[in-house]
Amino acid sequence: MSKKNQKQTEAQRQAAFAAAKERDAEKKKKLAAAKKEKRAAVIKKAAIGAAGVAAAVAAVLGIRYAITHSGSSMRKQIVAETEHYQVTAAMLACYFKQCEESYLAYAAGDSGIAVFDQNKSLREQKYSDEQTWFDMFMDKTMETVKMNLQLCETAYQAGYQLSDEELADCRRIGEQMEEGRYQKGVTPEDVAKTAEINILAANYQRSVQERIEITDDQIRDHYDAHRNEYLNVSTLGYTFTWDPAGIVNGDLAEHDAALESAQALSECKTQQEYSEFVFKYLTEQKEVDKSDAEQIAGDLTITKTISSYPEEVQSWVLNGARQNECTLLVHEEACSAQVYMLREPPAPDESKTVDIRVLYLTAADYDGIENAVSFANELKDQAAAAEDPSTMFASLAYEYSEDAETYPNGGLVSGYSASRTTYGDEVSAWAFDRERKKGDMMISERTTGCMLVFFEGSNAQTGWQNQVRQDLYDQAVTAFTERYQSHEVKVYEENFKYIR
Repeated sequence: MSKKNQKQTEAQRQAAFAAAKERDAEKKKKLAAAKKEKRAAVIKKAAIGAAGVAAAVAAVLGIRYAITHSGSSMRKQIVAETEHYQVTAAMLACYFKQCEESYLAYAAGDSGIAVFDQNKSLREQKYSDEQTWFDMFMDKTMETVKMNLQLCETAYQAGYQLSDEELADCRRIGEQMEEGRYQKGVTPEDVAKTAEINILAANYQRSVQERIEITDDQIRDHYDAHRNEYLNVSTLGYTFTWDPAGIVNGDLAEHDAALESAQALSECKTQQEYSEFVFKYLTEQKEVDKSDAEQIAGDLTITKTISSYPEEVQSWVLNGARQNECTLLVHEEACSAQVYMLREPPAPDESKTVDIRVLYLTAADYDGIENAVSFANELKDQAAAAEDPSTMFASLAYEYSEDAETYPNGGLVSGYSASRTTYGDEVSAWAFDRERKKGDMMISERTTGCMLVFFEGSNAQTGWQNQVRQDLYDQAVTAFTERYQSHEVKVYEENFKYIR
């Protein structure tokens, strides 16, 4: 080995050792933070939002706890307000209980989620080192209250109001409250007023989003101004990893072996040679089952817009990378090395597109792929039997899907391109079958989970047109969000004491 290479190797070893040692020292802290973040994400998904008014209205009738403060006091005390709208302590009790019960309903389906003792005060139970369960629920509740008040204030400025029929529905919601099921002091009028805030916020937000129009001229102008961002890039990609514990203990064997294999893969000259190398590496060095290794080696293609790749890959591609050329990216701090091979020169995505919905289930969460597939079949039958299969599938995706990008929109993937590989070749081949029709469903089984897919229909736009349209739509939604969030919400925390 040359002195130059010796110095480079030693530098890599030192960098790897330093990074791994630092990670090991903070391991417990990071694990604790990750668990806390997961719990917070679950709460955020479960908590009431303006977009989930129907569920909120139904669940708001489930209040059980009582407090000793008088109802008149609760109705007089303001906990949050904008210029034209207010939420009283009695209304906040509705919001708070919805957040709490939504959490319990979600936790009932996941034994790994922490729960509280329902027979004890939330103020006396620790959720984390910094928060009680009451604090955590109140934070999430107030996020919703503030958002709804800001949306209502924006609606007021726009002259948007609920119709007489919608107001009558709110009154009926209040009238349907069951005696004894609410926190003491909450009246039918409070429930009705809470429903008004919820429904006004949700309906106005939806109306604004539905009115967003993106013209063909806007799409073309934006594309011309940002052409490079919409180039479609197809690569083969594989990541080698190593355990940082070995480095901390002074054992660099796994680290060096991974880098050596990564270097060897980066020297491949054809796509077939690349795939064969990965298969051999998995079966011989990692002792992966041949069927699993074959699936992994056959699923190495990554096709997406260049802006979706890491900056290092973007630079490599735009600086003249050639077809079948490889690049090796070593990230010592992440204990990984990625090797990309350019399959095709970057070009606009002119392929056909379709609209689909996806629902992803992780095998580990169902004690194995067989159970995950079995449950996917149950959900498939449930959607197929519904009067409106698309709506039912969207509801199921929101409730069960573990695909973070799509579940908030009922699993919808609009403008999915024939050239994309996000959901695998099997899904693409199925979705673009000329015999495919609306309502068709399929289950794609993978090593780590399975995906239930629902076909909504073909899309008239090409891949790049849909991507530009989506980006422009997102920009419009962001501008609207910034506008409604500009309204000041005054919060009176001293009146949180009325909530139990």
